[in-house]
Amino acid sequence: MVLDTQTALEYYWALDSMSAEVFASRMDAAGQSRRLEAIYSPLGEIAIDDTVGMSRDRIGAIFRGESKEKLIAFGPCSDGNEQDLPVQLDELFDFIEKLQETYPGALFAVRLNGAKPRTGPDWTGSYYSLNPNSRMHLIEHYISAANRGIPALSEITQESQLGLLAPYLSAAWLGARDMQSTTLRTALSAYHLPAGVKNSISGQPKTVEDAVRTIRSNSKDRGNTGVELTIAGHMADVPLPVGQGNKDVAIFARGHELRKGTLAEEGRALALEHLGIMCTLGVELGATVIIDGSHDVPKMFNLATSEGKKDPDRLVPVLREIHRGIEEERVENASQIGGLIGEVGPDVGDTDPNFILDEAHKEQLMKVVDEFLNLEI
Repeated sequence: MVLDTQTALEYYWALDSMSAEVFASRMDAAGQSRRLEAIYSPLGEIAIDDTVGMSRDRIGAIFRGESKEKLIAFGPCSDGNEQDLPVQLDELFDFIEKLQETYPGALFAVRLNGAKPRTGPDWTGSYYSLNPNSRMHLIEHYISAANRGIPALSEITQESQLGLLAPYLSAAWLGARDMQSTTLRTALSAYHLPAGVKNSISGQPKTVEDAVRTIRSNSKDRGNTGVELTIAGHMADVPLPVGQGNKDVAIFARGHELRKGTLAEEGRALALEHLGIMCTLGVELGATVIIDGSHDVPKMFNLATSEGKKDPDRLVPVLREIHRGIEEERVENASQIGGLIGEVGPDVGDTDPNFILDEAHKEQLMKVVDEFLNLEI
């Protein structure tokens, strides 16, 4: 299905209609429009109808708190590795399809990250690999997921990533290091993909509130300022107007750093308290809260270390601790919780270790999903 430039930008890239109109005129004038078709043409009928279309609507309703459906996303910390070896995800995709069949009342998705936020000069992910085959392999995973009817979520660290990946995504999120980026916040106001905002490492709710409000804003809200976007390698040579901000924004609660010397029981209390703070903020903003079972949450529950390194098996006990805290009514406004996300994959990875998908772990994960979906919240 070949679309005119503006329609393609609005449908596949979920671009704001006012932004799309200006960008399309610039692409057409520069003779760059066929670049769009090259990106979305690998998507088949299932992807177009379900993954690109319906799943965005369903996730958007969850993020706005207007749906009782829960979103559960599992996938590797990083799709790729420093050795540029191909990562096989068929087993993960098969497992997610099994979850879809077993729990038809929930929405199951895969998290696929190709770009890693860094504070030092480390490997930044297969998206930026100097080996072109590594980046192509990543994109093939997005396309494969979409064509199998599996919604894909990805962390975004640079605006240009959306310009390539948006047609394959059902949602995106900003990580703890990047959620204060003005560039990324305003980009997600123009790309109307459902957007998640992780709390910052400090855990301060004000930074989350600022991010949510910025993503929901339009050019008029921002003193008639626009946004610069690069799509399919083409950059508009003028700022683009945003007519309507992105209303589909959720809070991803990923815990925060503890001061040194915090005792285990105190850390648990702080973890549950922080989740409650995010849920209360979600009530105020009309935004659902998604539990992130990795990152600082395991540390807060004293479940993240094994001989000084992160434990691949941390996900299930962390989620069970959170479930127990909710059942004990120690999480304020827990009814605002609309899903969970966790690092699950076929290998330990080069960054945060994944929860390994062998048969025993699959059974554990199925049980904890069942527990989550049956929580009275």
